[in-house]
Amino acid sequence: MRRRKRSSVKVYYVIAIICLVILFTGYRYVYNLSEIRKGNQEVETISLVDKSEEIAQKYNKIFAKIMSYFNVFFKETFKEYDENGMFDNKNNVNLGSNIQSVESGEATNLDNIEVYKNSEDSNNELYKATILLANDRKNEFFTVSEMFNMASRLSNSVRDLKKYSDEVNKKMNIILFHTHGTEAYKENAKKNYRSENVKNNIVGIGSIIAKNLTNYGLNITHLKDYNDLPSYNLSYANSKKLVTKNLDTQKKNLIIDIHRDGADAESNYEKILESVTRVKINNEYIATFSIIIGGENENIEDLKKIANAVKSVSDSLYPGLCRGVVIRDGAYFNQNISDYALLLEVGSNLNTVDEAKITADFLSEILCNAIVKINNN
Repeated sequence: MRRRKRSSVKVYYVIAIICLVILFTGYRYVYNLSEIRKGNQEVETISLVDKSEEIAQKYNKIFAKIMSYFNVFFKETFKEYDENGMFDNKNNVNLGSNIQSVESGEATNLDNIEVYKNSEDSNNELYKATILLANDRKNEFFTVSEMFNMASRLSNSVRDLKKYSDEVNKKMNIILFHTHGTEAYKENAKKNYRSENVKNNIVGIGSIIAKNLTNYGLNITHLKDYNDLPSYNLSYANSKKLVTKNLDTQKKNLIIDIHRDGADAESNYEKILESVTRVKINNEYIATFSIIIGGENENIEDLKKIANAVKSVSDSLYPGLCRGVVIRDGAYFNQNISDYALLLEVGSNLNTVDEAKITADFLSEILCNAIVKINNN
């Protein structure tokens, strides 16, 4: 049998060079997008779905999902890219040993963080809260609370809270939504902690909170859309459009964006998060939660007051459950839509979904009490 002639070594060199050129071109493309994004310009990486609904229906859903995972991969790989500028390292502070005080702007030791007070309630312990300023998403620090066993000290029963529900419903339009609806927990580690199954993701956690708040007598609009599909980098643009359609011009619009926190494997932040992502309440470990504020919002003082209302109630009922209020420099998070805007991170990718579900019940109690206070102010 005649032996087939082997390809020349030169051919392999040419193929290798072509592959390297393609890889380099792709890298430059994504890097340039990240630079454009830093300038707060709207750009798209890869999207198979046209903004026109008629055209979008013609595309195959499977390909849309694939491209969504590519977008998530790009975000995780290229740290300079972020839709809200959270990775902008200008004016970066070394948070390993110091943290920047919100009020003074000066660096202070982590053990001596300035307390932010609501000026109208300076003597009220409920309105004292720690606010941390995180300039770099990769170096966020929280005050670490030791584990404890604390039974519920809920000041108002469900029956008592229902007395206020009619008054709240008259004045307030409450919207729960998820900018990153596919965010999931530890069980979905192999899928980059993403899932479209409500039993595993943050939309399911939001459903628990919405149901509990409804049981308290509050009128809740829960928007269950996956704003991070099919294009992850359009998540905030999608959620802004969605929430805007549901605003009430005659009421206070309390908009609550529910997420879960996340850390890169073997990163410094992961090590810190491991020590604060759980707390023991009623003899079981559950996920902690944090409150996030975008530092670029002009209404930041109003956002602080809303965040502190939730933090103070949480500290009163379940000390240690709320990790703190974190201000992320360079970010908006759509919190300029309303002066009554909250971004809550329920647990992290280091938590199980069951831990987050239990936290959702505690958080429902906290939110209901806080909403009554907010409505009266």
